[in-house]
Amino acid sequence: LTVYRVRATMTLIKREKDDDYHIVIADQKGRTMIVESADPSCATGSRFEAQIWAVRNAIDRHFGRKIKGKRKVSIPVTVTGVGFFDRMHGQAGTAPNGIELHPLLAIAFD
Repeated sequence: LTVYRVRATMTLIKREKDDDYHIVIADQKGRTMIVESADPSCATGSRFEAQIWAVRNAIDRHFGRKIKGKRKVSIPVTVTGVGFFDRMHGQAGTAPNGIELHPLLAIAFD
């Protein structure tokens, strides 16, 4: 349950089958990791529910609509989220050790 804040460039965003937004961020050297904007309906009753909704609303506002499909972008962001080690199964943008920020608790478009 460690929370991390990372400043990077969002390079890809796509909506997944579970309605999470899969987001790839990269540092200045091109190293990537995944951060996830969880489907807010999955957070009902969670102590993070309001933050998860705020992240999703901020992303949808920034892009002018809900994300559909996959988009390559280059947007500076600062993200805050819970560290989560996912199993590596060929996801786009996976960090070498499989760490992700999932769920995101805050996002700022810098």
